[in-house]
Amino acid sequence: MQNFCRLIAVSVLSSLTALTAATPQEAYGEMERGNYAAAAEKWQQILSVESEFVTALNNLAYCKMQVGDFSAAADLYQKADAISPNLDSKAGAQWAYLALERYGESRQWGLAALKLDATNYWVNYRLALALEAANENDASGKKYGDIIELHGARSLTLAPRAQLIPYYQSIAYSGSTLKANGFDAGMFALWNFDSGITTGGGYAM
Repeated sequence: MQNFCRLIAVSVLSSLTALTAATPQEAYGEMERGNYAAAAEKWQQILSVESEFVTALNNLAYCKMQVGDFSAAADLYQKADAISPNLDSKAGAQWAYLALERYGESRQWGLAALKLDATNYWVNYRLALALEAANENDASGKKYGDIIELHGARSLTLAPRAQLIPYYQSIAYSGSTLKANGFDAGMFALWNFDSGITTGGGYAM
């Protein structure tokens, strides 16, 4: 009878925990608003009910990255990958170890991620950064070259495809007989090509 009562109590407690836990929708909502600490709390609540929920582990790790807790993020990404090997966990662990300046481990996770997606931009870019930080200049140069070949030169500068730039410049006419102040104002449009070339035009008055 005592064991039965204990079983009922545990069952009721588990049900109450499930009812009060956050939902993934709530956690995603906090992430969309940039409230990563609040989102982390919600993902932790979800994991208290379902500890091997890989998506929750990856998202909690992402939130930890955003608040600067890189060690916790690395552990979470590895835990998620151990449960179910996946690209997000491997790329996340690569990112976390890069932030921790543990370049060898970052490189290992990056290479593992490339086995799942050889053309992934962020995995290749972070691998190039890790190689550069480790002073492996030839290897990092080759990796940057691979990125340009795969994604174009614009991908390394992260420049937007198109830009509108307002222009304003104050001008003092102190050297003229007018002895006054004025300004030039206008708008310029730029277009950034994947090759790395930028062209544009505009008008100022």
